[in-house]
Amino acid sequence: MKKKGLFAALAVVIFLGVGYSVSAQTGLFDQAKTAKSSSDSDSSSHSGDKANQSSDAKNAGSNSSKKAAEASMNPFKKSNKKSSTTQALDQTATFNFKGMNLPTSVTVKDLDGQNPVVSFTYLDGSSASFAAQVNEIPSKSIRIFAQSDNSIQTIDAQTQISLGQQQSGDASHAGLTNSNLYLFKNGNGGYSLATPNYAGNTEAGQEDVMVEAVQN
Repeated sequence: MKKKGLFAALAVVIFLGVGYSVSAQTGLFDQAKTAKSSSDSDSSSHSGDKANQSSDAKNAGSNSSKKAAEASMNPFKKSNKKSSTTQALDQTATFNFKGMNLPTSVTVKDLDGQNPVVSFTYLDGSSASFAAQVNEIPSKSIRIFAQSDNSIQTIDAQTQISLGQQQSGDASHAGLTNSNLYLFKNGNGGYSLATPNYAGNTEAGQEDVMVEAVQN
């Protein structure tokens, strides 16, 4: 009887030990499954982030290419960078010349807009209009014939107006295409344009000197 009791007790101990071992292994297996699931979730999240970044980069590249194509199609479209000088003027500004063999006036329309136009009027009543581009530039020193006394003075300009294709007017003025005008604040507190010397009556060493046209 004592032997049977001992065997029974031993069997219980072995059974409990096997059960604990199986339970422990099952717990480890469950932990491994949980860790793998978490790892798979993190990997999926990282993959999604990389895909979104790739998509954003592709869209940015597409937008840049589109803007470059639009700029090449319309080289005289105004830059979005606005000049502090043009902001101080009305959208239409007229500047008068003084002297022989010069236009009587030059008018800049849509000065700070997307489609600027520069128009010249002449003593004989003719006129000519040109598409233009208005840009702010690094300060540039320019020599001009001052309208007040025709002396040669040096001014600093930060706004350049580039003439493009002629839009209307006498074809004899087509030579003005691709020339530049410069807007600047004059000594009287107003605004002037420095233009090429259309009269052409310059002496040696004065070929670079421009003419001042003063705003009304």
